[in-house]
Amino acid sequence: TQSQQGATMAAGSAVTAVSFSADGTTLATAESGGTDLWAIATQQQTGAALAAPGSAEVGALAFAAGLLATGRGDGTVDLWDPGLFHQSSGPVATGRVKPYGDATAALGARGDVVAVSEGHGRIRVRSALTGRPAGPAIVIQQPVTGLALSPDGKTLAVGGDGLRLWSVATGQPAD
Repeated sequence: TQSQQGATMAAGSAVTAVSFSADGTTLATAESGGTDLWAIATQQQTGAALAAPGSAEVGALAFAAGLLATGRGDGTVDLWDPGLFHQSSGPVATGRVKPYGDATAALGARGDVVAVSEGHGRIRVRSALTGRPAGPAIVIQQPVTGLALSPDGKTLAVGGDGLRLWSVATGQPAD
């Protein structure tokens, strides 16, 4: 039998997503009450929870370029400046993502684009500042379970029933 080691940082509700900051000093956790930020060195919360507008639960988190993207169950992705505890721009509206919630999203390494699953195997890469499409839709014939943008933002890895790479510029499978 194994015993749990270390302190429990988030307690009281189920943690639905976690993400480390690029420098590894901060951990974001998504829970039913919002998104909490934790200092790794002290294992303590760094301030009040980031509460997205509305009541949809956060199911996806991603840090990039000093921003934190939170994906809500209603299909909305919000961008936050964790240092200031406010939204850094308006939500990127995407519609309903999955019948069970849990928005699937990936924030580009420079914080300029965000890839979001819009449901029914449709993915859009959008400007993180304006919410406008940054390229053609990527359409796959299966549910999307994971997304990751390459550091240069040119390639999107899509997880579902397997893993496939896609060109952000063309919306077609990458060579």
